[in-house]
Amino acid sequence: HLQRFPSCSASVCHKLPCLSTLLLDRWPAVRLPKPDPSFGSLSPDPQDKEKGAMLYPRAFVALIGYLALVVLPSATPFNVPASSVPSGRHTAALCAERFRRSSTYGLAGLKMRSSGRGERRTENIEGNFFVDKTCINCYTCRWIAPETFTLENGQSAVTSQPQNSEDVTNALRAMTSCPTGSIRAEKTPKEVKDVISSFPVPVEGVENVFHSGFHSERSFGATSYFLKGESGNILIDSPRFFGPLAKRIHELGGVEWMWLSHIDDVADHEKWKTEFPNLKRIIHESEVRGKGLEQCEMILEGEGPWTIDGVGEVILQSGHTKGHLVLLREQVL
Repeated sequence: HLQRFPSCSASVCHKLPCLSTLLLDRWPAVRLPKPDPSFGSLSPDPQDKEKGAMLYPRAFVALIGYLALVVLPSATPFNVPASSVPSGRHTAALCAERFRRSSTYGLAGLKMRSSGRGERRTENIEGNFFVDKTCINCYTCRWIAPETFTLENGQSAVTSQPQNSEDVTNALRAMTSCPTGSIRAEKTPKEVKDVISSFPVPVEGVENVFHSGFHSERSFGATSYFLKGESGNILIDSPRFFGPLAKRIHELGGVEWMWLSHIDDVADHEKWKTEFPNLKRIIHESEVRGKGLEQCEMILEGEGPWTIDGVGEVILQSGHTKGHLVLLREQVL
C-alpha cells in the first residue's frame, strides 16, 4: 500500500480504512510483499511467490476493515462510516487522495509518525499556511504561488501569507498540486473544494493549454499539461491520478493521447489508461525501461522528427535522458 500510495504514510490507524477498502474492492485474496527499497508498484498477482508474497484470507482483511472503520474511528482524522466507503474502480485513488488531503490540511490533533510530517519549518512566517519538513524542493509551489512561497535553506517555505482571494486561490492550488502533501493549513480554507474542481487550469497567454495540477511524487513533482484540440485532447506527461480530475477531463471531452517526454515523468500513466481505455501513449524506445512502458501504444524509434496526426511534431531532444522528447504543436513548444 505504501509503495502504491506513498503519501498515505502518516500512521497505521490513519491508512487502515483506505487499505482495507482498496483490498476488499479489488482482490479476493490479499498479497503483502516484503518491503521493496526500490518502491516498485504492487502487483495483485497471488501467484507471485518469489518475492516473498503472503496470502491472507479475505475474512482477515474484513476484520482489519471492521477495526479500522468501526472500532478505531476516533484515531483517524475524521470518521469514515462503513456505508459511505466508495466502491468501484475509483476506490483506490479516492481513498488515497482523501487521506493525502486530510494530512495536507494539518487537522488538529493528528499525530504523524513520518519524519518531518506535519512539523512546521522554522523558516515559515506565522499564519495559516505553512510548509512542513517533508518538502523535496520540487519548485511546484514557488511557480504556482510565488507571492506566498520562496526557497529558504534548500526547501520551500511560506514567507508571506495570502493577502487576498487571488493569493488564497494560488496557495490552495499549490497545496493540492504538492506531490508530497508538504503544504498545510492550520485551518482548512473554505475555498478548497472549488480550487480542486478548477483543474485543469488555463495557462495564461497560451490558447487551449491547461495546467493539470496534482503533481506526483513518482515524477518528483513534474508538471503535467492538458492540451485541448479539435482532433483530440492530449495529456503532456502524467499527473497523479485523482478521481475529480479524471471526472473533469471527461467533461472536457476525454483524452485521446498521452505524450510522455521521458521515463521520469510517467507517474500514473497506467491508471489513466485504465480510466480512458482508448488512450494512446507515446514514448521513445530509449525510455522503455520498466514502469509498464512496454505497454505504450506508440513507441517511437530512431532520431525523428515524427509528425503525428492529432498530436503535432515530436522532436528528439536528448540530454536529460537519451530518449527525451519535446512536442511542437500549433507553434507552441
